[in-house]
Amino acid sequence: MQEKNIYRLLHSLAIIAWAILFSLFSWIFSDCVLLPAKREKYLLKNTIITAIFNILINLIFIPLWSYDGAALSTVLAEVMSVTMNAYYGRDILKRTFSNRSNLKNIFDSLVGCIVVVIICYVVNSNIDSYIIGLIISVSLAIVAYFSVLLLMKNLAFKEFIRAVSNVLQRRRSRS
Repeated sequence: MQEKNIYRLLHSLAIIAWAILFSLFSWIFSDCVLLPAKREKYLLKNTIITAIFNILINLIFIPLWSYDGAALSTVLAEVMSVTMNAYYGRDILKRTFSNRSNLKNIFDSLVGCIVVVIICYVVNSNIDSYIIGLIISVSLAIVAYFSVLLLMKNLAFKEFIRAVSNVLQRRRSRS
């Protein structure tokens, strides 16, 4: 009997896992697009509408599908949230993604992230000690990520290096 309940819950967990993906994108749109653009009123509106929507579809879905209904309603509410946040930030997104240098910076960062994931996977697959694996993964990941940015001639990374260099030169000249 208990094993059957675990499988039912695992199915619900598989459904609600999708909510994490949509929640992440909703957070990106809210905290990285709308908040810096001083569009808090839209965030409050989106949050209230999404909460009401989630409650209403919970009232419909939970009696029909139990745990799966609750999970599905959460996923749908997160989809609604990310859609509304993207809608209210669409002008900013258009400007950001129409700029070639921004797209190149994003692409370079994604390549660096993929390299980091591969390094962490390889290290964790081959080293049994959690602490040693963590230290090696983090060390290699930092070096690899910045190496990728350097090799791809990432503009944001070049500006960062230039700014750090200027700060260090000013400190040396004061001494």
